[in-house]
Amino acid sequence: MTVREEFGIAFHVHHLVPWEVCEGYTGRLAYIEGHKPAAEQATRKRLLKMVPDELLPVALRALVVAARQTWTQRKPLTDAYDAQREPLDDAYYAQRKTLADAYDAQYKTLADAYFAQCKPLTDAYDAQCKTLDDALTTHSAEMEALHGPLCSRCPWDGKTIFPTKEAV
Repeated sequence: MTVREEFGIAFHVHHLVPWEVCEGYTGRLAYIEGHKPAAEQATRKRLLKMVPDELLPVALRALVVAARQTWTQRKPLTDAYDAQREPLDDAYYAQRKTLADAYDAQYKTLADAYFAQCKPLTDAYDAQCKTLDDALTTHSAEMEALHGPLCSRCPWDGKTIFPTKEAV
């Protein structure tokens, strides 16, 4: 049984899709190392697995073999296209960065003024709410005991109702 390094079907090329076409195992590993968050890389690399052609359902295997031939013929065209696009993309993103930097500078000035005006209002509101907030903190154990029976299917994990996904 041979595990292909190039084009084929793989498990966990992306985190939301269990299996899909992968243009190349080594290339995908390099992409993960260069573009995915450091905290996700080990798990992504561990889960990425090329499916041996021999294990694929027969009909799918035939499609993959045919697609691999097409991909092999098409890859040089794609590489040439990408090489021609790269300077255009670089210029576009450089110009876009200039616009984004100017926007960010103007936004910061506006936001700073806004939050400076809001601060006295926020401080007064927080002071008025402190008594109730303190009472809720004081009685957190009793509230937690009520929460279970009153909210039995709640996904609350102590931090959010949207529990964090398992370490990726």
